[in-house]
Amino acid sequence: MGCFEAELTVKNRSPLPVPLEREVSYMSATHLLRHPLTVLLVGTLLSLILFPVGASVLSAQRTTREARQNLVTRILDYDTATRQDLLSLHTRLYVFDENMRAFAPTPEERRPLQAKVYEAALAQYLAFDNGAWTTPQQIINEILVRELVPKTKISAIKQDFAEYHADMWNARNAIHALWMACLSANYTPGDPAILALHDEANKQRKTLEEKGSALLIDAAKNIQ
Repeated sequence: MGCFEAELTVKNRSPLPVPLEREVSYMSATHLLRHPLTVLLVGTLLSLILFPVGASVLSAQRTTREARQNLVTRILDYDTATRQDLLSLHTRLYVFDENMRAFAPTPEERRPLQAKVYEAALAQYLAFDNGAWTTPQQIINEILVRELVPKTKISAIKQDFAEYHADMWNARNAIHALWMACLSANYTPGDPAILALHDEANKQRKTLEEKGSALLIDAAKNIQ
């Protein structure tokens, strides 16, 4: 009988109930997670993972922002340089015409002077034409390749440049017409036709300065 009771006592010592066992396990895990060393370790691991990612994102954003600002500066400088180049071309021809009217040289004396103006103006025209067309295309290409602005704004930027080019081309052609007239063998200082060409060149340059500059400012805003 004594052996039976001992055996019964051992059998009655069952393990902890399952809910109670889970509670003890949960408390142990909670204690482990709250331990200062655990918190420090987890924080260190998160910083090692998140800090490089965050730094990379911030660096990429800063690079894009600087690239956009650089493009805005180039656009505004391009507008300034274009208008200054056209003014320089026009001024050269205006001064030539003024001098011819003031000194009234003979056709023989005038031809070497015309040749000199031709060489100087031709160099300016070639440099102007090269920069006038290549710079905007370089800007557009950089925007597309580097994806610096949303695609929805690309068409608006292209349209602004296209309209600017139309105004620029009108001003350039007006000055070119004056150039051809001043260098013609039939050129006569003080000819009313020459004065009319001067007025037309002034008109087209003023349009470029007012309307054209506003177009490029709009393009710059779309990039920012």
